[in-house]
Amino acid sequence: MSGTGEPASAQDLVGAMSGFMNRLALLEIPDMDDVVAAAQAAGLAVDEVRDTRLYVGGVGDDAAKLKRQLTVAITKALGKPSGGGKHWFAGPWEVHVSVVRRIEVLLRPRYSLARLRRAAAAWLGGADLRPWLVDSGFVPADAEPDERGMWPAEKMFGPVSVAFVHTRATGDPVHVMMSMEAGVRPPGDMSVSDDERYAATLGYLAEALGAPAEGGYWWCRGSRSFCFKRMRSSSRSITFDEAEPGMVVARGFGTVPQAS
Repeated sequence: MSGTGEPASAQDLVGAMSGFMNRLALLEIPDMDDVVAAAQAAGLAVDEVRDTRLYVGGVGDDAAKLKRQLTVAITKALGKPSGGGKHWFAGPWEVHVSVVRRIEVLLRPRYSLARLRRAAAAWLGGADLRPWLVDSGFVPADAEPDERGMWPAEKMFGPVSVAFVHTRATGDPVHVMMSMEAGVRPPGDMSVSDDERYAATLGYLAEALGAPAEGGYWWCRGSRSFCFKRMRSSSRSITFDEAEPGMVVARGFGTVPQAS
């Protein structure tokens, strides 16, 4: 894949990269066609695409200076980087940028907060199980549970499972478990500390789900619940549960009677 020309200057390139990151942050599902379209819409010349790597222009005489400029621009667009300053999160992607002979943008697929929020709203709204599991990207379209109630997991560009899904005929019939890294943030959030980022994420979820229940990190509708909890490691533990009739799974509180 090639572009129609390179930005006229380093300043143009840096500005185009910032616009590209802003567009990535609004995406929900990791699709490389959407990525290329976002890059081109931002004014980047996409010289080559290899799997989830994009090459978007030459470096010029001062690679170190250009890398610093790109780091500042991306941080202004996406917030403080994670991993010791080595990567950012944008929508459904973990973003790494290297500057050697040319600019390489390496993207690693992640489950986006936008998709999680949509999945949570559908779950709490009473969506049918199988279509919901497939639409949310948790299981393949032709998946069936085994004799223990475990579903084959959907994969994301490799061996990483999106979530673990367990259903059973009695007791609490549905349990879906997944996790997110601490650096994942809502679109437009510029929080510096993890406390601020976690609070911003809970607020982002509440925009679609309403106010959370006691504890501030879980929501329930009838026998269904959704939990987004920060762990001691700062990673996010995410669960979707369905309890037996008249009960609800409250993470941190066990299975409790539904509120009247």
